[in-house]
Amino acid sequence: MSLTVAMAPVKRGRGRPPLPIILHPEPLWPDTVDPADFAEALSAQMKRHGDTAHRLHRAVKSQGGLSDQKTLSYWRRGLKTPRTLASLKVVDLIEARYRLEPGRLRGKLPRDRATSGHTPPGLNHAETRRLAWHLPHDFRRRSKAEQAEILDWVRTRILSSGTDYSRYQSEVSRHRFGFRFDKSIVPSRHGSSIGPAHLQAPEALQDEMRALVRFKSATLTDLGFSRSGVWGRETAAQRGEHLALMFGALAADPQGEVAGLGVPPESLSFALLVVPDHRADAGSRVRSPH
Repeated sequence: MSLTVAMAPVKRGRGRPPLPIILHPEPLWPDTVDPADFAEALSAQMKRHGDTAHRLHRAVKSQGGLSDQKTLSYWRRGLKTPRTLASLKVVDLIEARYRLEPGRLRGKLPRDRATSGHTPPGLNHAETRRLAWHLPHDFRRRSKAEQAEILDWVRTRILSSGTDYSRYQSEVSRHRFGFRFDKSIVPSRHGSSIGPAHLQAPEALQDEMRALVRFKSATLTDLGFSRSGVWGRETAAQRGEHLALMFGALAADPQGEVAGLGVPPESLSFALLVVPDHRADAGSRVRSPH
């Protein structure tokens, strides 16, 4: 008596098999552009290496980092920024993937708040924010003795009210010089240090800032225009604060505590970022940053 065994048909997956993971893709053009903004720099490097968020996610995940592909898309569009230690590990992996010098992308991240999980537990919010500027990026990987030594040094040499640094910080904080854009144009950030109401930005500068935020924050650009990265609420607030400080420094009295350039507020324009040596006021010139 013979037995016949029925074999179930082997199902084959549909579609093409996944492409092999290339850990170090070759660049498509020379590395000549290095935006100061993290989102724009990440987007530029992804384009330079022909990477999509999906391809980059697979490569990073194969090295033990990140499990959510959407996170990379949010970073690239400026909707979120790396905040946790795990996220910073991913930034390091991306730098290694594109053969960038260590810290090239990480150094573009805002340092306005402490990295989640970076500082030891038991600290209040204010101390955590202040420590964020002074702890090394590998603080959590150091021994308990090294961590205690670093914290003691920062508290006594930096945060103590009797140090030269703290006295300097206290002095300059009395001379605020940044302009203030309307909240309907630039959203405010927690802990913002933009100056008081009498430093309201000129109306023409407000209009230019409104146009910039609209362009950088819109889901789609106007026909015929292109951009690198999209600003989320926090990015728009941060950029607005930085620009307000820069224009405030340009308008500050050269003989005052801030030692600005004394540019008349009505002469300020975003065009100065393109042609920094040109001013409508022929009696004074804005010097080029270089």
